[in-house]
Amino acid sequence: VAPRPVGLQERHAAELGAPDDERIFQQAALLQVLEQGGCGLIQDLAVDIVLFLELRVAVPIQPSTAGVGPVEQFDEPHAPKKVRAYLDRNWVIVREEPIPTAHADNISAPPLLRRCFVQPKPRTRDRLPDETDDDLMVKTALHINRFIDGAFVFSSGKNMGIFKGVGYPEDIGVFFRLDEYEAHLWLAHGRFPTNTTGWWGGAHPFGLLDWAVVHNGEISSYGINRRYLENFGYYCSLHTDTEVITYLFDLLIRKQGLPLEAVCRVLAPPFWSEIATMDAPDRALARTLRIVYGGALLNGPFSILVGSTDGMVALNDRTKLR
Repeated sequence: VAPRPVGLQERHAAELGAPDDERIFQQAALLQVLEQGGCGLIQDLAVDIVLFLELRVAVPIQPSTAGVGPVEQFDEPHAPKKVRAYLDRNWVIVREEPIPTAHADNISAPPLLRRCFVQPKPRTRDRLPDETDDDLMVKTALHINRFIDGAFVFSSGKNMGIFKGVGYPEDIGVFFRLDEYEAHLWLAHGRFPTNTTGWWGGAHPFGLLDWAVVHNGEISSYGINRRYLENFGYYCSLHTDTEVITYLFDLLIRKQGLPLEAVCRVLAPPFWSEIATMDAPDRALARTLRIVYGGALLNGPFSILVGSTDGMVALNDRTKLR
């Protein structure tokens, strides 16, 4: 699996103590796949670790160019050390281990998969007293995705775990040994990416904290939504339009405290012609949501399923094309 497929970029870090002049240059790559699938689970973790945030990091590894014939050895990049060094700045790593996997015939060259349970260091809390543990975890996950070349976070919740990758869903299940897990709620999706390159980081479900999102269709407003989210510190770097959906749910519900029904009206609002026919109170609310949260409106044909510790919600586009 090649590094995440992005064009050559120069970016600057300014979060959680990262140097202002930190620069990452990422090489473009192309990865062709047939299908990608995965599933997310909402799970009560064991009592001894339930208080810890879980961070799952995947590091793509590339075959060695030495030798002739089938390549069986892999060169591990320096990304794991960089991730560990970055985590050590702000987190106490309580437990760290490889994610258990099994051989699956149709899964080739998977990333290096590790998970760790962490708590914020006291000095991190002192330096950022207004940040909650969830705020710190979001910044950590987004920083790794943006600035540590060759690594990405695909799961970062307390009671939710994401299992996903490039391959058919049944093979992903075998690979991650899903028969050994129990959960109150499962969310699964197999998809064929049409607008973006298929790769492990862009597979579904897309997760952040305890949010797990799958969707079908196309978010044609991705550019507007992405710029809107950047105003609040959310940066999209994993090259899937599902990313903006996940971040919008976290921003509007967890950060800004909007009720779920209002968030659905923000993301898929009624048309202005429909708003004009509403009763005065509903019309006033609908107009306010359209004006205040215009940058969060999702356009395009889509259907969405969102799982969280509070349950599951389904949402589709205004014209019901999906």
